[in-house]
Amino acid sequence: MLVNFNDIDKKEVREIEILQTNKLIELIQYVNTHSPFYKSLFVNQSLKITDIKNIGDLQKIPVTTKDDLYKNNKDFMCVSPDKIIDYVTTSGTLSSTLEDATLAGVGSVAVGTNRDGTLASTLADVTL
Repeated sequence: MLVNFNDIDKKEVREIEILQTNKLIELIQYVNTHSPFYKSLFVNQSLKITDIKNIGDLQKIPVTTKDDLYKNNKDFMCVSPDKIIDYVTTSGTLSSTLEDATLAGVGSVAVGTNRDGTLASTLADVTL
């Protein structure tokens, strides 16, 4: 579902919460289906994706660490390699890496880590 967020600053708080919740549920379902890492994480943590019903439920999902990215990098990809049209890896200032995959017809997904080792990602023009 493509949602127009251009006028989100004019929406009521409850309407924004509903939009966020719907996108969250959609994203959780998507990564459960397409990401080997998250599919495995949910099983290993005995998490049912149906238990993630709102933003507050995100605390049920463990924080993704730099070590998770290092050990399972390819398992975060939610598309087959033939859908990737550009792939870039750069080193960060603290030897952390940033990987950016541009997906055919989708946009750009950049994944890296913050200084404390937690996941930092940017999704640009991504349509699920």
